[in-house]
Amino acid sequence: MADMSFITTLDKEKKLLAIKSKGEIDIQRIDSIRTEIKSLLDGTEGWDLLINHSESTMKNLDYHQMNSVTNKSKVALDALKLRRFVLVVNTNDYGHGRMWEILMSDKMSADTHAFKTIEQANQFLEESE
Repeated sequence: MADMSFITTLDKEKKLLAIKSKGEIDIQRIDSIRTEIKSLLDGTEGWDLLINHSESTMKNLDYHQMNSVTNKSKVALDALKLRRFVLVVNTNDYGHGRMWEILMSDKMSADTHAFKTIEQANQFLEESE
């Protein structure tokens, strides 16, 4: 059964995979999203990944869970040779977004950034072409 808690959009022309979630973000949801990313981008390289959690909450994730998530993501996603990995979080979760950015930047070869708005993320992706 498909996980309807997030929507994926694959733009082959821009080499951009965008994922938008709704609801509470937990370890299982993150694992589902990671599996989806791997299935869509396996065998590719140089793509941008935009995960939009602006309509979701990460309030129940602690530091140890975030560290575990970033470790699993590094193993799974570095093989995809992503160019940029951008995360958008809702304003209340910006601390989680910054924690993710710091943990990921130590682990991923992709350029990783967290933003408070989808507009900031899109502007970054357009300006850093």
